[in-house]
Amino acid sequence: MSRSEVLDAFTRIRVAAETHMDERDRERLGWSEETVTEVCNHQGLPQVQVIPFNRVQEGRATGADYLWWFLDHTSSACFGMLVQAKRLTRDNGRWKVDIRHKEGRQLADLLATARQLEVPAMYGVYTGGLVFREQMPCFHDKEPGCQGCRRMAISMISAYQLGDVWSPTTTADLVLTDYLPLDDKFQGLSVVVGGQ
Repeated sequence: MSRSEVLDAFTRIRVAAETHMDERDRERLGWSEETVTEVCNHQGLPQVQVIPFNRVQEGRATGADYLWWFLDHTSSACFGMLVQAKRLTRDNGRWKVDIRHKEGRQLADLLATARQLEVPAMYGVYTGGLVFREQMPCFHDKEPGCQGCRRMAISMISAYQLGDVWSPTTTADLVLTDYLPLDDKFQGLSVVVGGQ
């Protein structure tokens, strides 16, 4: 499997997520992390396979939605990543990402599980599509709707970077300026197996 096939798989996942979020927002129906995940994950097949955690595993055991393992057959190297999905919201004109679920217990569980598994802890933040982010300035080319704006629909950021930040608005600021697009995160890999 080539790098371009893996990159195409993650791009399909991101595009499906963005399309779903835009469709829901155009109709003013809203969306949640769970539904976006269900709608988009199968778009990565066969390069990206998803094995779901159940709610007990997520809530009581891991603090995460996904455990992703990445295998590079050219070097035989592999690495994992424990990921908690969150979403960007807007309240009174302020962008927010709230990682304080269960009074911070979810983050503590995420970090503890990542230490135990010896993998990095990450957040995968659904920032919506261009419909949802219509009022947001462009952080890339200064042209709203640019390729950078499209690619931020699923934004990846380290949980360690957000661990000491409890303000949802400050968390959102960090996500929106320091994220890596889902597509960028995996450009150097040739084979990927993922889990939710």
